[in-house]
Amino acid sequence: MGWSLQATALLALFSLVADPQENYNFLALSCNGIVNVPDLLLIQKAYPDLHGVDLMGNPGLNCTSLKSFEGKLAILSHCNFPQDHVNCLSIQNGMAPDKKNPSIRPHINKTVTLYTSQFEISERASLIIYTLVEENGQFIRIPHAKIKRPYSYYYNSGEESFPGFVSAKNAGYEIHFISHTTNYYTSFKMSFDRNYEYDEVCDYPIVDVGLEETVVQRKHMFRAASGCVYMLRANESDVESDEDEIMITIEESDRNLVSVRSNDAYGKLKAGDLSSRARTILKSAYSIQILSHKSTRTDGNYKMTEITAKLIKKNYSSYDEYDKRFFEVNVTLIMIDAECSCSFYKEKKIGTAVPAQLDITFPAHCTFIYCNFELKVGDSWRPERSVIEFDVIDAASRDLIVIKDKRHEEKYHGSMLHRKNRFEPIHDSSFTYYRENHTSNFTTRLMFNYTVLSRTRSCNGEIQESNVEYDTPVIITSPGFPQGYENDLLCRFLVNVPVGCRMALSIDEVSLENFHDHISIYEGNSTEGKLIEVYTAHVSHEVLNVSTTTILIVFQTDQSTTDRGFHITATAQLLLDEPGEDTNTRTYILIALVLVLIVIIVFVLFIYEKYYGSHRIERRGTTGGGNTNGTSMDARDGGDGGNPPARENVFNFMN
Repeated sequence: MGWSLQATALLALFSLVADPQENYNFLALSCNGIVNVPDLLLIQKAYPDLHGVDLMGNPGLNCTSLKSFEGKLAILSHCNFPQDHVNCLSIQNGMAPDKKNPSIRPHINKTVTLYTSQFEISERASLIIYTLVEENGQFIRIPHAKIKRPYSYYYNSGEESFPGFVSAKNAGYEIHFISHTTNYYTSFKMSFDRNYEYDEVCDYPIVDVGLEETVVQRKHMFRAASGCVYMLRANESDVESDEDEIMITIEESDRNLVSVRSNDAYGKLKAGDLSSRARTILKSAYSIQILSHKSTRTDGNYKMTEITAKLIKKNYSSYDEYDKRFFEVNVTLIMIDAECSCSFYKEKKIGTAVPAQLDITFPAHCTFIYCNFELKVGDSWRPERSVIEFDVIDAASRDLIVIKDKRHEEKYHGSMLHRKNRFEPIHDSSFTYYRENHTSNFTTRLMFNYTVLSRTRSCNGEIQESNVEYDTPVIITSPGFPQGYENDLLCRFLVNVPVGCRMALSIDEVSLENFHDHISIYEGNSTEGKLIEVYTAHVSHEVLNVSTTTILIVFQTDQSTTDRGFHITATAQLLLDEPGEDTNTRTYILIALVLVLIVIIVFVLFIYEKYYGSHRIERRGTTGGGNTNGTSMDARDGGDGGNPPARENVFNFMN
């Protein structure tokens, strides 16, 4: 099969006679305003392998100029096919002929094939192609492609334009041209035809989705690289709430890219990721569109992946619950490994006001992790106070923990998971830890501790003492953090680390009323010690190293205005650089090793001299060493051959 050529003017043929173009079997000259066709011999010289010419879409064509082609070259034109019309769309110099958006309206049981030509679109101009569907006398437009200078941009893609588009049955196209007031030159040409004969076409663009699983796109072979578009809408008889959702399931494909578009918070249509991977997407049941096309911009057979959708009835009070539901749906469909979830906890509820401590390990192969606990804190009219402490060891970079109560929400991710954290919720709360489609090189360990506190949220001035062990951090927070502290507080926290350790304070967060509320840190166990540091206003992610083993933290507030409070993590670190029994022992061992090494070196040198030094002297005496007067070196030095003097040994050793 050879190539086809799409031209814009027949004058190009004359320049090709001297340089014939081979392997062109078909010449497409549709929609070029041709009146008279050049001589057959001229065309055959320019294209020696030509089998046929398409002249459809040239209404002013002189049919008598085609007589010389009869029986020699196949011709497709309105002269021999008067019943098959081709409509041409064109815009030149930024102006459409009728100032309306050209449209190819749907016909019953017919498809539309739209052919694109070369574009000359100026800057600030664009061409948008919509799939057009008529329902109940109203036309519905679904965006399919957007062509801009210098390339055809398929939303955020910069690949070249699609060569053509093929619609579903009972669907058409509408073309919108948008230009700037500046008079730039813009030109493009399109042609189309309709047909009843089709093997594989797009499924119908508008899909009503109900409670049963609905097929949006069949798994079938397709040729047009531009693919298909769909608009999903919830079945009216099944919809009960504005919060209902549509769950979209997309199978994996090698050559089919799929993107799901929906309205954002501002009502603007926003495109999702264009990907070939298998995934499940949960969207609001309104304003959902799906684009599905080939991974390259060249036509040719490829298999389109299967896409299904299902309506889910669910009411949510916040976006976070919606997020959690989305993840639960994904995990369910992926069939998550039992080792990667907390399914062992049947009700997933901790309460009422019952302490709990969990230590959960997730293997390294867990690409999806999901744990969710609902925390109950007692009667709603008189709730107990509680605190959540958690630590994630060897967390992956994209792991996320969300803690939420009726007033606040805290999210922990990235480096925030590499330390121990503490949260004091108000009333009932939820704790969620999840990982979505991400790998880790290590086994992950989640340590979760839920503790019931007294109902009072204030300090009475008494000292609260905490002992920090090596590698076991202690968290100090203001009462009610992060919900907020009360006025007129005086809180004292005494923190101790073992002897032989030093204390490191991680100031994770300080959110206080500036100047009036403050934290003072003292050396020792009283305010008479040295003042180390004072914090007020807002501070975060700061480290304070303390040289003493005991500190006193004093938190004091005034009678007005509060904030979130503070969160400080205290850790104990071994002192390896100060003198002590262990340090002296290591020093003595190091000195002994150095002395042993010196003795070994001296011994090796002694052996070397004893066995190899005298041998070199004897060898020199035997060979004469270049002595021409017959006097040996031993005789000159006054010694005998068997007992060389000591200085000779030294001389030979040095050389």
